[in-house]
Amino acid sequence: MGAEETIDRKVEKPDLSQKTIVVLVVLTILISILGTLSVMYEYGSIKVTTQTEPKTSQASVKLNIISPEELQPKTSTGQVILEIKK
Repeated sequence: MGAEETIDRKVEKPDLSQKTIVVLVVLTILISILGTLSVMYEYGSIKVTTQTEPKTSQASVKLNIISPEELQPKTSTGQVILEIKK
């Protein structure tokens, strides 16, 4: 019997006490409430600005139309150049 009792003692794991579980649940709830209040505070401090006058801008576009005979096969480089002049 001595060997059987030793095996049973090794297999059993101690359970968490009810106090520990209650403390963990309360801490979880408090952290959740504090996180929610923090987000709400930051959300309330955001200021939205609107423009009263719409912005306008100008652009010039140059388009060359060529015939299919003038097209020469080229390899694609994946490069695009955009030039903005003021």
